[in-house]
This record gives sequence, C-alpha cells and structure tokens, in this order.
Amino acid sequence: MSLQFKFDPNQLYQIQAIQAVVELFEGQGFVTAHPRFQDGTLNLAVIANQLDLDDGQLLANLLAVQQRNGVRPEGELKRIEKSIQTAQGEAPVAFPNFSVEMETGTGKTYVYLRTAVELFKRYGMRKFIVVVPSLAVREGVLKTLAITEKHFRQLYGNPVYHYYRYDSENLSQVRQFAQSHSVELMVMTIDSFNKASNVIRQEPDRLQGEKPLHLIQAARPILILDEPQNMESEKSVEALADLNPLLALRYSATHRAPSARASAGAGNPTKSAFPGLRTACPDLDINRRVRTRHNASWAFLAMLARRRKLSTKWSLRSPCRGLSPSR
Repeated sequence: MSLQFKFDPNQLYQIQAIQAVVELFEGQGFVTAHPRFQDGTLNLAVIANQLDLDDGQLLANLLAVQQRNGVRPEGELKRIEKSIQTAQGEAPVAFPNFSVEMETGTGKTYVYLRTAVELFKRYGMRKFIVVVPSLAVREGVLKTLAITEKHFRQLYGNPVYHYYRYDSENLSQVRQFAQSHSVELMVMTIDSFNKASNVIRQEPDRLQGEKPLHLIQAARPILILDEPQNMESEKSVEALADLNPLLALRYSATHRAPSARASAGAGNPTKSAFPGLRTACPDLDINRRVRTRHNASWAFLAMLARRRKLSTKWSLRSPCRGLSPSR
C-alpha cells in the first residue's frame, strides 16, 4: 500500500509568510524567458532572473509590507556588497537580503518552496538555489520537494519545474540550470562551493573548460538560505556573493545576525556574527500565536496517520536591510 501526503494550501500563517515576500516586488512585471549570450561563457545562451525595480521601489514595497504586518519601518535599503571573479574578470556584486522567521515545525520548507513557485507565477523568476548548512538538511529539503511535487502542480496548474541536488559528478545539471526556460530548484550545501578546491570553481573538461560557477553567476539566481545563522562566517558570506545572486531570502527560527539590535535612527549598528561586517538591521520581530491544524512534521504525522492541533508561535521578521562592511 502506497502512502500519499495531503497538504492544506490554506494555512493562514503560511500564506502570510509567502505573501510578505511576494509583495516585496509589487510593480515588477512578468519577465518571459529570453536567452542572452554571455561574454566569456562559451557563447552559451543563458536564461537569467531579472528585477527591474530600483532601490527606491524596493524600499517602498518593504515599508508597505512592514506596515501591513505591524513592523517598525526601515529607513533605507542596504545590500551585501563584495567584489567577485566572473567570466569577464573582477566585478562588483550587491544584493539585498530579506528574512522570514518561522518557528520549527510550522512548515518553513514548504513555505519557501511554495514561495519560489509563486514568484515564478507572478514575476517569471525561475532560477533558485536552496543553500543548506549540512547534508542532513539537504536530504530533508529534497524529500519535501518530492512529496510536495504533486501538490504544487495541482495548486499552480502543472508548472514545469525541476529540482535536484547539486552533484559535482553531474555538471550537466549546472548547464541545465543556466539555460532552462523552466523553474529550476537546485539544492546545495554551503560546503560544496565555499572553497577554492571545490569542483564548481574548477574548469572541468566536461564543460569544455568553463567554470560551473560562471554559468550559475550568469543566471542571477535567487538564493533561499535555510538556517542562515549557520552561514555567517566571512568565508560563507563571500561564497554566497560569488554566486552573483539577484537577492537572498533567509528562512530560520533562530536568525542571529539580522536580529542584532540597533537604536532607531541612531545610525550606529551593533556588530553582527559576520566577521568584518556590521548589520544595519534593528530587531523588528512580530510574534503571533496561531492555533491551527497543520502538517508540522510531514513524515512523523504520516507515520501516525493522524494530524494534531498545535499551538504554534511564528514571527515574520521584517526583511533585513542587509549588511555593509564595518570600518
């Protein structure tokens, strides 16, 4: 007898978390897939994410989301800024970070995977990399992708999307990620790309001498960081920047760096867990208790063949203003 999972798509607190991210890009039009040739990447036509909103529009959307959620507003939008090596040589990269805080057991993985599909539906964003801190978390994400596939296809009208773990022995996946017209969800551990010796940074014969990293950079992926508090070293921040992301979405029950306190309007941010960096993100939690029936732990509840009513606490932390180099 086969076991099938049934998901409730109408959990209010999950919908609120999804909508908070989607509404950050209000005013962005739907971007159709247009192949673009990239210099230095073997003339490969790459399908990249695109964001046409400027910082002023993003900040206005951020303020609107914060106001609707009762969160103290941010005064400015800041980004992680680094210098990275691309196929064209050294280049600056700057990308905003937005944090969603959800308690363990409230369907965090479900929420960020569904958010990715929703961003494709609304705006045509289609290249996503889920970055995880360990192999165990990676396998959990892949399992959730497998058991939610039918649910998402039914919910969103059978969209074409692919999911897979990054495999250094199967670099054709990287080419697919860069060139595909469909939604691509690649799951990677931070250790698979944070060292110079990683295959992703080499020039293997399988890609005719092209670095896999350059193909990923050309796609301008959206990073989904699962448990980002485990990726807060300077080495990890540099590795994330090396992917040339369009932006990063951070999901955790225990954010550390984004929750550092700073006096409102003081302009004197406290030091974060990032060596050599300072966070400009005040502590902007809102906590809400929600009594609901939900699939807190899919495998556990399925084994028991029942669902439990749980009192859960979740908090949506306002999107972080990002990080800037400390002086």
